[in-house]
Amino acid sequence: MENCAAIRAHGTSRNHVSAKRTSKGCEVRHDFFYIPICENVIHVARHAGASRMKREKFNKALPITRLLGLLVACILVAVIVPLGWALAHEWSDSSAARGALQAFRGFRAGLLVMEKVSAERGPTNGALGEDLPIAPARAEALSRARAESDRRIASLVAILRNKHCPGDCARELAAVAKMRGDLDSARAQVDALLKVPLAERRSAEIHRVVAGMIAIIPEVAPPLDGISISVREGGPGTLNWLAATRLLADLREFAGQLGSQFTAALAAQRPLTSDELLAIARVRGRVDQLHALVLDRVTVNPGSQAARKALDDMEHDYFVTGIRYAEHVQALATKGATGISPARFAADYVPPMGSITRLRDVLLDQAEAELHARQTESLVHFLVALAAAVLICGALAAMMSIVRKRMVEPLLQAVNMIDAIASDEIDTEISFTPKSMEVAKLLESIAALNANHIEKMKLENMLLEMKELSETDPLTGLLNRRALEKRAKDDWPAANAHEPGYAVVRFDIDRFRQINDLHGHSSGDRVLRTVAHLCSQTWLHTDIVARLDGDAFVVLMRVPNEARAIQCAEQMRAAIEDTPIVSQQGGSFGVTASFGVAYCDARGTIDVQALMERADLLVARAKNEGRNCVVAEGAPAPLH
Repeated sequence: MENCAAIRAHGTSRNHVSAKRTSKGCEVRHDFFYIPICENVIHVARHAGASRMKREKFNKALPITRLLGLLVACILVAVIVPLGWALAHEWSDSSAARGALQAFRGFRAGLLVMEKVSAERGPTNGALGEDLPIAPARAEALSRARAESDRRIASLVAILRNKHCPGDCARELAAVAKMRGDLDSARAQVDALLKVPLAERRSAEIHRVVAGMIAIIPEVAPPLDGISISVREGGPGTLNWLAATRLLADLREFAGQLGSQFTAALAAQRPLTSDELLAIARVRGRVDQLHALVLDRVTVNPGSQAARKALDDMEHDYFVTGIRYAEHVQALATKGATGISPARFAADYVPPMGSITRLRDVLLDQAEAELHARQTESLVHFLVALAAAVLICGALAAMMSIVRKRMVEPLLQAVNMIDAIASDEIDTEISFTPKSMEVAKLLESIAALNANHIEKMKLENMLLEMKELSETDPLTGLLNRRALEKRAKDDWPAANAHEPGYAVVRFDIDRFRQINDLHGHSSGDRVLRTVAHLCSQTWLHTDIVARLDGDAFVVLMRVPNEARAIQCAEQMRAAIEDTPIVSQQGGSFGVTASFGVAYCDARGTIDVQALMERADLLVARAKNEGRNCVVAEGAPAPLH
């Protein structure tokens, strides 16, 4: 309402000014061109009383030279302001591109930290599978891996201290410091276990120290997120490459985690337990999911032949050679002792993972080249804008000189003649063609038409803004309940009309009130915005997504069958569960959601309200059955 009031007040003020200008313009025309015929001027000039009245009106009008000066000043302001804005904009783009390049180095350093800390687990796992005394070569490999991790962390800290991320990088530096402390603690636990003879190392202890090393990687995410914001702002064209390289970094990490799941069993030369097999399946699923996401981003637009070749190498080296080797070892370890040590497994499994980082490096090089090109382009645009400013100002000066010589000076001469006639200084008839009068009338008519058009556009924009405000949830940008009801009636039947079924997916954020109480309302708002962002990544553009109120969301879909709707809901549930939320205190926490899926065959009568009510009941059922699940009418049990 405040925005609408401000718009109305602004429009009123502008209308008032225009009215004043129109009134003043009419007054000038009335005074200056009141007498169209010279005989009338002579006749009025010969009557002293009438002459004094007309001269008083002339005296109230501004001299044409002053009007010309005001006109020149207005034109200069109208030209210089946008030119100045354009120059400032191009300079800002150039500066942003330079900053993005510097921030990009931090982004690359962060990815290298993820890689090296993850790679450190290779020699760590190998050492955990060897008995005392640890071979000097194994100890040296572990020491080199740790030194490389420390070097990469120090490089990232040095870049962050240059403050190329939002908030002076304070949050990112704190996150790196915490990660470094946790890494030292995890290494200390590894060193303590390495002092124990192999026969006395229990599988649970090995799992614990391996999990401690794995837990370090998620702590690199906050610095990467902060730096990537600066990179995206200065180089929006790198968004696809940044996302792809981030996915590849996660893929490298989960590929490493997949290998780490074998460490305890290979060290003890025993079969894999059911828990270990479940963990392997879970990590393998995450690897496959990340693999699909990488292919979606890179296959369509690899950007270069080098990237395409690196992608083919990754497909062959890791997803054929590396994965098959892991499957082979898993098959052996399921039956019993494999005779393969953790060190030998790492020596055979880790090298194929290098193809993942090579593809990542190729994409990083492409992103850096894009940033360099954008910086050069911004500088060229700035120079072009500067040259245009000089040319426009020169052309404006030349134009003003022509206008003065060909229009203003003749008009001044005409004014002097009419003034002389009115003052009885001459007594002859003078005739002239008032070309300047017609030009003035034409310009005034165009100005009036333009003013009316501007006002019309303002009203149309105001109506569009008011319509958008009435249909959009201001926090998440999703549709609100009112817009949902309208879209359900008008758009839903026509969306994906070839799909036979209708589905309503309702979901609520679990324990949202506790999130607000524990982490603050700003964190709660961040949860809602994050869920809305995940909606944009999960649902199709033909799906109708809305926030009902509080933590309640709804999606209207056209699907081939109920199973497809359940699958989509499960993808959304997993995405919410896998996405950490950064709280206002600087930490992070996870959230989950409970889903209900109501389905109806399109061949029957579609009752949207009934489907919504059925979905509400299914959400309630999901909450009663433990939350963080998908409940559907056709599913035998909740999906977690």
